[in-house]
Amino acid sequence: MDKIQLTNDVWIGKDQPPIVVAEIGLNHNGKLDTALEMIKKAKDIGVNAVKFQVKDVEEAHPKEMLDMPYEGPNSFGKTYREHKQALEFSQNELEQIYDYAKKMNIICFSTPCNVNAVKRLEQLNNPIYKMSMNLRNRLNEFLNIKRLTNTNKTFDMVGCTPTELKAYLEKKFSPGMTWWNHSPKGWHIDHIIPLSRAKNYEDIVKLMHYKNLQPMWAEDNLKKGDKY
Repeated sequence: MDKIQLTNDVWIGKDQPPIVVAEIGLNHNGKLDTALEMIKKAKDIGVNAVKFQVKDVEEAHPKEMLDMPYEGPNSFGKTYREHKQALEFSQNELEQIYDYAKKMNIICFSTPCNVNAVKRLEQLNNPIYKMSMNLRNRLNEFLNIKRLTNTNKTFDMVGCTPTELKAYLEKKFSPGMTWWNHSPKGWHIDHIIPLSRAKNYEDIVKLMHYKNLQPMWAEDNLKKGDKY
């Protein structure tokens, strides 16, 4: 496929002009007026598209983490739940954002951070998603999704249930590893044979199997890169 159609008159791919995307993310701090103003500014300076982030807070984080006190100069609530929820828009607000972008004739899309976020975006009839992770990071995200079952296509490839995978990885933990420090700067789920070695779909299926996975400290994983 040489090119992909984004809208009626915008394509990306071979022989197509570059598209400039303004990453708004959560920089609106949960304020609708700020988000709309950012869209206007992006349009004024000639940006082609704006991108937001959408997350179901309850689905994305453990209850224990959400219940923790979270007060400080950069906090938007007394608990981590209140802080994260303050940064998310309601469905009605999302509709206003997408409608405003359409009115301004600028492409608007979002990164869905979990399953319920995808469902919310589908209600907006927006065909464009930026997936927040490649196959490796998608697997990390799936471990935290409560409603995941082994009928999910990703775990069909992994070859076990999320609970079984957690138990398997825990047996391979190095001293100091916990699920609380499973993070970009803590430890990663590493593919022993990197996914980049895959040449076709069959290779991806083999490399996604749980026996090709291991917990690895972030620093070591970054040093490893695509080596095997």
